[in-house]
Amino acid sequence: MAGVFSALGGFALLVVLHFAAILTTQPAVAGGTVVTGGGMVILGAAQYDGRPSIIFRSRLLEGARAYPLVRPTLIVVSGGQQSGDRFSEGDAGRRFLIRLGVPANRVVAETQASNTVENLRNSQAWLTGGPVTLVTDSVHASRALALARSLGLRASVLSAAYPGDPAAFLRYAARESLATAVYAIIGPVSSARP
Repeated sequence: MAGVFSALGGFALLVVLHFAAILTTQPAVAGGTVVTGGGMVILGAAQYDGRPSIIFRSRLLEGARAYPLVRPTLIVVSGGQQSGDRFSEGDAGRRFLIRLGVPANRVVAETQASNTVENLRNSQAWLTGGPVTLVTDSVHASRALALARSLGLRASVLSAAYPGDPAAFLRYAARESLATAVYAIIGPVSSARP
Protein backbone atom coordinates (compact mmCIF):
# COMPACT_ATOMS: atom_id res chain seq x y z
CA MET A 1 0.00 0.00 0.00
CA ALA A 2 2.89 2.35 0.74
CA GLY A 3 4.08 1.87 -2.87
CA VAL A 4 0.72 3.01 -4.22
CA PHE A 5 0.80 6.14 -2.08
CA SER A 6 4.38 6.83 -3.15
CA ALA A 7 3.41 6.47 -6.81
CA LEU A 8 0.38 8.73 -6.39
CA GLY A 9 2.48 11.24 -4.51
CA GLY A 10 5.08 11.24 -7.29
CA PHE A 11 2.37 11.72 -9.91
CA ALA A 12 0.83 14.60 -7.94
CA LEU A 13 4.26 16.17 -7.58
CA LEU A 14 4.81 15.99 -11.37
CA VAL A 15 1.47 17.71 -11.97
CA VAL A 16 2.15 20.44 -9.39
CA LEU A 17 5.68 21.11 -10.62
CA HIS A 18 4.60 21.37 -14.26
CA PHE A 19 1.68 23.63 -13.32
CA ALA A 20 4.03 25.85 -11.31
CA ALA A 21 6.47 26.00 -14.23
CA ILE A 22 3.69 27.12 -16.58
CA LEU A 23 2.51 29.78 -14.14
CA THR A 24 5.97 31.18 -13.48
CA THR A 25 7.28 31.14 -17.05
CA GLN A 26 4.16 32.08 -19.01
CA PRO A 27 5.15 35.66 -19.92
CA ALA A 28 8.72 34.70 -20.85
CA VAL A 29 8.00 31.66 -23.03
CA ALA A 30 6.61 33.39 -26.11
CA GLY A 31 9.04 33.21 -28.97
CA GLY A 32 11.45 30.31 -28.59
CA THR A 33 14.35 28.94 -30.58
CA VAL A 34 14.34 29.58 -34.30
CA VAL A 35 15.75 26.76 -36.45
CA THR A 36 15.97 27.72 -40.11
CA GLY A 37 14.90 25.48 -42.95
CA GLY A 38 13.08 22.20 -42.59
CA GLY A 39 9.36 22.09 -42.01
CA MET A 40 6.98 23.98 -39.78
CA VAL A 41 3.93 22.44 -38.14
CA ILE A 42 1.30 24.76 -36.70
CA LEU A 43 -0.79 22.76 -34.26
CA GLY A 44 -4.51 23.33 -34.59
CA ALA A 45 -6.97 24.51 -32.01
CA ALA A 46 -10.65 25.25 -32.43
CA GLN A 47 -12.12 27.02 -35.43
CA TYR A 48 -15.63 28.38 -35.72
CA ASP A 49 -17.20 28.24 -39.18
CA GLY A 50 -13.81 28.71 -40.81
CA ARG A 51 -12.57 31.38 -38.38
CA PRO A 52 -9.69 30.39 -36.07
CA SER A 53 -10.39 30.59 -32.33
CA ILE A 54 -8.39 33.11 -30.32
CA ILE A 55 -5.85 30.42 -29.34
CA PHE A 56 -5.55 29.06 -32.88
CA ARG A 57 -5.28 32.60 -34.23
CA SER A 58 -2.37 33.35 -31.86
CA ARG A 59 -0.56 30.21 -33.09
CA LEU A 60 -1.16 31.16 -36.74
CA LEU A 61 0.03 34.73 -36.18
CA GLU A 62 3.20 33.41 -34.51
CA GLY A 63 3.78 31.09 -37.47
CA ALA A 64 3.28 33.93 -39.96
CA ARG A 65 5.57 36.19 -37.93
CA ALA A 66 8.28 33.52 -37.85
CA TYR A 67 7.90 32.46 -41.51
CA PRO A 68 10.53 34.85 -42.94
CA LEU A 69 12.95 33.97 -40.10
CA VAL A 70 12.53 30.20 -40.18
CA ARG A 71 12.22 29.95 -43.97
CA PRO A 72 10.50 26.56 -43.86
CA THR A 73 10.28 24.52 -47.01
CA LEU A 74 6.66 23.81 -46.09
CA ILE A 75 4.15 24.75 -43.39
CA VAL A 76 1.70 22.07 -42.30
CA VAL A 77 -1.35 23.45 -40.51
CA SER A 78 -2.72 20.48 -38.66
CA GLY A 79 -6.18 19.83 -37.29
CA GLY A 80 -9.37 18.01 -38.16
CA GLN A 81 -12.96 18.99 -37.66
CA GLN A 82 -15.64 18.26 -35.11
CA SER A 83 -18.86 16.53 -36.06
CA GLY A 84 -21.11 19.02 -37.83
CA ASP A 85 -18.32 21.47 -38.69
CA ARG A 86 -18.11 22.71 -42.27
CA PHE A 87 -14.36 23.37 -42.01
CA SER A 88 -11.34 21.64 -40.54
CA GLU A 89 -8.79 23.44 -38.39
CA GLY A 90 -6.16 22.68 -41.05
CA ASP A 91 -8.20 24.27 -43.86
CA ALA A 92 -9.20 27.30 -41.77
CA GLY A 93 -5.59 27.84 -40.68
CA ARG A 94 -4.21 27.45 -44.19
CA ARG A 95 -6.62 30.07 -45.56
CA PHE A 96 -5.76 32.41 -42.66
CA LEU A 97 -2.01 32.17 -43.37
CA ILE A 98 -2.51 32.78 -47.09
CA ARG A 99 -4.56 35.91 -46.29
CA LEU A 100 -1.60 37.07 -44.16
CA GLY A 101 0.70 36.75 -47.18
CA VAL A 102 2.29 33.32 -46.72
CA PRO A 103 2.65 31.84 -50.23
CA ALA A 104 -0.10 29.28 -50.93
CA ASN A 105 2.42 26.81 -52.36
CA ARG A 106 4.22 26.76 -49.01
CA VAL A 107 1.19 25.80 -46.89
CA VAL A 108 -0.71 22.51 -46.71
CA ALA A 109 -3.61 21.49 -44.50
CA GLU A 110 -3.63 18.26 -42.51
CA THR A 111 -7.36 17.75 -41.89
CA GLN A 112 -7.81 14.50 -39.97
CA ALA A 113 -6.09 14.96 -36.58
CA SER A 114 -8.16 15.28 -33.43
CA ASN A 115 -5.36 15.64 -30.86
CA THR A 116 -1.70 16.57 -30.56
CA VAL A 117 -0.32 13.07 -31.17
CA GLU A 118 -2.38 12.77 -34.36
CA ASN A 119 -1.37 16.30 -35.42
CA LEU A 120 2.26 15.24 -35.28
CA ARG A 121 1.88 11.74 -36.72
CA ASN A 122 -0.29 12.88 -39.61
CA SER A 123 1.98 15.85 -40.39
CA GLN A 124 4.99 13.57 -40.83
CA ALA A 125 3.72 12.62 -44.31
CA TRP A 126 4.70 16.12 -45.54
CA LEU A 127 7.94 16.47 -43.61
CA THR A 128 11.28 15.62 -45.19
CA GLY A 129 13.05 14.24 -42.13
CA GLY A 130 14.93 17.48 -41.50
CA PRO A 131 14.38 19.83 -38.59
CA VAL A 132 10.80 20.71 -37.68
CA THR A 133 9.64 23.89 -36.00
CA LEU A 134 6.44 23.38 -34.04
CA VAL A 135 4.20 26.37 -33.46
CA THR A 136 1.76 26.24 -30.58
CA ASP A 137 0.99 28.31 -27.50
CA SER A 138 3.17 28.65 -24.43
CA VAL A 139 0.98 26.41 -22.25
CA HIS A 140 1.05 23.54 -24.76
CA ALA A 141 4.68 23.94 -25.89
CA SER A 142 6.53 21.60 -23.53
CA ARG A 143 4.19 18.63 -24.03
CA ALA A 144 4.01 19.17 -27.81
CA LEU A 145 7.80 19.25 -28.02
CA ALA A 146 8.17 16.10 -25.90
CA LEU A 147 5.60 14.27 -28.03
CA ALA A 148 7.30 15.33 -31.28
CA ARG A 149 10.68 14.13 -30.08
CA SER A 150 9.19 10.83 -28.90
CA LEU A 151 7.93 10.33 -32.47
CA GLY A 152 11.45 10.82 -33.80
CA LEU A 153 11.03 14.38 -35.06
CA ARG A 154 14.04 16.70 -34.77
CA ALA A 155 11.83 19.39 -33.35
CA SER A 156 12.11 22.81 -31.79
CA VAL A 157 9.17 24.92 -30.72
CA LEU A 158 7.97 28.48 -31.12
CA SER A 159 5.26 29.43 -28.70
CA ALA A 160 2.71 32.18 -28.92
CA ALA A 161 1.67 33.84 -25.69
CA TYR A 162 -1.61 32.49 -24.34
CA PRO A 163 -4.28 35.01 -25.40
CA GLY A 164 -7.21 33.84 -23.25
CA ASP A 165 -8.64 35.13 -20.00
CA PRO A 166 -6.91 34.26 -16.68
CA ALA A 167 -9.52 31.72 -15.54
CA ALA A 168 -9.36 29.85 -18.85
CA PHE A 169 -5.57 30.00 -18.67
CA LEU A 170 -5.58 28.32 -15.25
CA ARG A 171 -7.92 25.54 -16.45
CA TYR A 172 -5.82 25.00 -19.57
CA ALA A 173 -2.56 25.01 -17.60
CA ALA A 174 -3.98 22.49 -15.12
CA ARG A 175 -5.13 20.20 -17.95
CA GLU A 176 -1.78 20.46 -19.76
CA SER A 177 0.05 19.74 -16.49
CA LEU A 178 -2.01 16.61 -15.96
CA ALA A 179 -1.49 15.50 -19.57
CA THR A 180 2.26 16.12 -19.29
CA ALA A 181 2.48 14.07 -16.09
CA VAL A 182 0.54 11.22 -17.72
CA TYR A 183 2.87 11.40 -20.72
CA ALA A 184 5.93 11.33 -18.44
CA ILE A 185 4.68 8.13 -16.82
CA ILE A 186 3.05 6.14 -19.64
CA GLY A 187 4.06 7.84 -22.90
CA PRO A 188 1.92 9.41 -25.63
CA VAL A 189 -1.82 9.11 -25.16
CA SER A 190 -4.02 9.93 -28.13
CA SER A 191 -6.92 11.35 -26.11
CA ALA A 192 -5.21 14.47 -24.72
CA ARG A 193 -6.41 17.60 -26.53
CA PRO A 194 -5.59 20.19 -27.99
